[in-house]
Order: sequence, then structure tokens, then C-alpha cells
Amino acid sequence: MGKDAGNVGSGLWTAEEVAGYLQVSEGTVNQWVKFGRIPVVKVGRLNRFRPADIDRWLEENARPAEEAAPEPAA
Repeated sequence: MGKDAGNVGSGLWTAEEVAGYLQVSEGTVNQWVKFGRIPVVKVGRLNRFRPADIDRWLEENARPAEEAAPEPAA
């Protein structure tokens, strides 16, 4: 990744930068876009992301670790 997503400032992020920021794969970000699970801005045919939107989405969708983890098998 050419830029550190944490230092991009007010510019728009690519899926690769969002993936780095959230520590998930770029494919995961693209799936979230496809299913409308993450806020995206269309610039022509390109998907771009506002850092403030991603931070707000993260806060609104965060769950405690114990809720996010699957139950252990008995």
C-alpha cells in the first residue's frame, strides 16, 4: 500500500487502504460493498471511501469480542 491509511487525512480511500485500516482483506471490503454493508462513494465506476464514514461505520457496527466470537463446541 503506497499510503498509510491512518495518515490519508480528508482524501478518499481505496478498497486496499480501507482493508489495511480495518486489517481485513481487500476481497472482504469488496464483498461488503457488494452487499451494501459498508459506506461507499462511487467516483465514476470506482469505489472510494470517506475516512470519516468508515470510522463512523466502525463505531456503529462494533460489537464486544465475546459477542463476535462463536460459541465453543461442547
